[in-house]
Amino acid sequence: MGQQELMSQIEKMKSIGERILAQLEDASVSFESIERGLCERETAFEKFQEVVEMLLDKRELFSCSDELQRILQQNARISLGISERREGVRQAMAKVSASQRFAKSSLPTVQGRMVDIEL
Repeated sequence: MGQQELMSQIEKMKSIGERILAQLEDASVSFESIERGLCERETAFEKFQEVVEMLLDKRELFSCSDELQRILQQNARISLGISERREGVRQAMAKVSASQRFAKSSLPTVQGRMVDIEL
């Protein structure tokens, strides 16, 4: 294992990250699907860590610094996208809650006296 395996793992993380970013932009994609992508990316990151630990010459990491910087930027964009998605869900829930309260308050209520009915 060496430089080639390291680059392979970096490319895998970038690819998964791009897919997650695309999903975050598509409102029709469920958050569960995004979470699966995040889990997949976490698994790829764990594999990347293993590869880094097995490198005999850590200087090989310097040749990947640009790619690693891109992954850091991608992580920031994913984090922002998730925050925006959560805010959108929070706002949608607030609207639903407000319409629910309005609907409940608009229901006609029966006013009058209670009548005992004997069977």
